[in-house]
Amino acid sequence: SPPAQQPYTGRIGLRFDRGEYERDGKLRITEVLPLGPAALGGQIHVGDLLTAVDGHAIDAKTNLDELLAYRTGKQTVLSITPRTGAAREVTVRPVSGGTAKGLLYRAWVESRRDYVNRVSGGRLGYVHMYDMGEGSLRQLYEDLDAEQVGRDSVVVDVRNNNGGFVNPY
Repeated sequence: SPPAQQPYTGRIGLRFDRGEYERDGKLRITEVLPLGPAALGGQIHVGDLLTAVDGHAIDAKTNLDELLAYRTGKQTVLSITPRTGAAREVTVRPVSGGTAKGLLYRAWVESRRDYVNRVSGGRLGYVHMYDMGEGSLRQLYEDLDAEQVGRDSVVVDVRNNNGGFVNPY
């Protein structure tokens, strides 16, 4: 018989303090992924604690991936406790791993773009080429047009790209 369906773990767009989790079993938020499910409502912030998912309390033995299994696209209630103020519940719709990967990539590109802009005093633009395929080459042309306006030059970054073959284009 075919293998049982593997759970698709929903991603909520949060990163946590590993040290605090290993030490105290608490999920303190260290990053809220821009445009991720947790960022959309603007109610979850760095420094907050994630204390429960759909009413299941989080402790040192909790497997967050297990709580988010099969939750992609479904309303999921997160209990959030800020450093100061009252605890609150925030409803999110977790995204797939592929969508989360794309959001992480966009956040990384924007952080590199901000860095280049800051250290060059606004003189340089920045683009990253995701891979060496035709679609990425077309995107490069669009990004170059947008980034070169009013700039002396543009940094074209091909680090960490997924490869391909653009020579024919």
